[in-house]
Amino acid sequence: MLSGKVSEGKNTFEYNISFNEILLTPENVVKAMGYKPDQAPMPVYEEIDSIIDFIPDFTDIRAGFTILPPESFKAEKRFLSCCSTNFETAPIITKRLRKSITIAIFTATAGPKITEWSNQLMSQGEMLKGYIIDIIGSEIVERAGDILENFLVEAIKGKNWNTTNRYSPGYCGWSVKEQHKLFSFLPENFCGIKLTESALMIPIKSISGFIGLGPDVKKEDYECSLCDIEFCYKRKKVK
Repeated sequence: MLSGKVSEGKNTFEYNISFNEILLTPENVVKAMGYKPDQAPMPVYEEIDSIIDFIPDFTDIRAGFTILPPESFKAEKRFLSCCSTNFETAPIITKRLRKSITIAIFTATAGPKITEWSNQLMSQGEMLKGYIIDIIGSEIVERAGDILENFLVEAIKGKNWNTTNRYSPGYCGWSVKEQHKLFSFLPENFCGIKLTESALMIPIKSISGFIGLGPDVKKEDYECSLCDIEFCYKRKKVK
């Protein structure tokens, strides 16, 4: 069941997501840490078990998106044009969005408290526990992104549109500096996320980007062989 809608404007939607909807298990966490099934050391599982029941108290999971009017969107070879604002997304992304008739600009966040908790524990010397909480924060926001895609599918129901994968600044050749352009299309403080001057999202555990929409688009496997970003979370998922 989808969570409650916080607000809705013209083609703009914002939602709260409960921690229970994230469906996070210790197995998910150890996998996100890079362990193969049943190969994580017992102390790791013990730390996860000591943490996981407290996670809901340290999250404020929110997600939202705005859908641009089709007439305002155009896909070129190396950039996307949205209301005359050009995004230099590079060929990897534009190739996969070129059949879109428009896009959804999205954000999602786990909230600020989980990073604050992780940093506090690390400053106290509890490095493993702090690291696990940091990993959990990353996993939460990516799962919130998955749930956001379900919200988007519901919002476009009846339009005979499909959705692409989601693509974010900082990946696939798209500069993170373009976050400022992206956020200019969203309401101020949307989902409680702000940008620093250097385009860093606050809260840290947040994501943003584009999802292509249209009758002729589809989701595809991420082509990690074309990208040299070793830390990409999608790279870990497709191995």
